Amino acid sequence: MNQNFANFELNFAGEFRRVQIVFGDETDVRGITRWRASPDAPLAVRDALEFARLASKRWRYYKRTIPTIRSLRHFHETIESSPRVEASFILVARAAWFSSKIPLGLAQCRRTFCNNIILEFLAVHPRVLERKVEIRGVGTGLVHALASLAVILKTALVWGEATEYSSTFYKKTFDFPEIKDHFFIGAADLKRCSEKFVAESNGRVELD
Repeated sequence: MNQNFANFELNFAGEFRRVQIVFGDETDVRGITRWRASPDAPLAVRDALEFARLASKRWRYYKRTIPTIRSLRHFHETIESSPRVEASFILVARAAWFSSKIPLGLAQCRRTFCNNIILEFLAVHPRVLERKVEIRGVGTGLVHALASLAVILKTALVWGEATEYSSTFYKKTFDFPEIKDHFFIGAADLKRCSEKFVAESNGRVELD
């Protein structure tokens, strides 16, 4: 069973609604594969759909080859037993008021043997990106929750690739002067993002 990692509030049609961030499992991954978008959807929406499918495939591949993290406690136990272990995890944003089976968003990641984190895929549900539902803050909540996790694990660096569209999002989310096709977020900036998660979205991390 997947374990709750964090909670935060986002703006849903002018009202604040609670969202859970969990360490995803097979059920969540199946829900991600149910994402759909119209053929003439904007590039950002089509990118999100592609990233979601790639994240699902990557998660299943990693599940066969390296440890798959199920909770924060499991993360700590895995690292304690093997400090240089490479491990996979997917953070999933879920909200019962949106869907009981289909996640709002995802962050597919890998912990390296140096205790850094690679953000491989970040995606938000196409309906959110197409503004078919008035929801704001899913991607930001996922990134800031990931920063909180990095702080807890004493991670020195989170890095990833940015597209032309997502570079603007990462620039705003990380409050960087410029982000091109990649980003490297150090410990000080991760701490700042973690603090913003708590302060700006009523975020709360579950230390299980």
